[in-house]
Amino acid sequence: NYGDSTVTVINVATNTVIDTIIVGQHPLGVSVSPDGSRVYVSNQNGNSVSVINTATNTVMATIPVGSGPEGISVSPDGTTVYVTNNMDNTVSVINTSTNTVSSTISVGTGPQGVSVSPDGTKLYVANWGDNTVNVINTSTNIVAGTITVGSYPDFLSVSPDGAKVYVTNWNENTVSVINTTTNTVSATITVGSNPIGISV
Repeated sequence: NYGDSTVTVINVATNTVIDTIIVGQHPLGVSVSPDGSRVYVSNQNGNSVSVINTATNTVMATIPVGSGPEGISVSPDGTTVYVTNNMDNTVSVINTSTNTVSSTISVGTGPQGVSVSPDGTKLYVANWGDNTVNVINTSTNIVAGTITVGSYPDFLSVSPDGAKVYVTNWNENTVSVINTTTNTVSATITVGSNPIGISV
């Protein structure tokens, strides 16, 4: 809940709110650990990530990151969390065993969405400010490729088989489809006005 700096917990069996957790200022991104024991929340104006213990619905740690964190994604093995810092053009790499930033990666301008490949070897970052997607090698934390997509790419998602990445282009009402073997745009799909989020 961006406006009141909380996270709402919903019981999906009954579709009722069972708890409300206070986190950092202006929470934006949410990502859950593979085992479901932790929820990671990027706090855009708090320059931090809140770590929620799902057994107790309490914040167990608050991790300082870069400026204006937005997108957040947990690696498939649960050992690493990646956070885009929109205001300083970086990605913070968080070690989940210590809840500290282990590395900072320089990316394109105004990074927003971030998604990890199913095998955990690649990280994809949508850069709003320069209409690109960066491909990062997660073993080295180095940008291995840059792909030009549509205008104002916002968020993105990797397909379950890792073969494609789908990117919403906010300013041109399209979705770019990236072939991950060639790191090229294989299709552009026209959608509704100002697309933001996407999930596959």
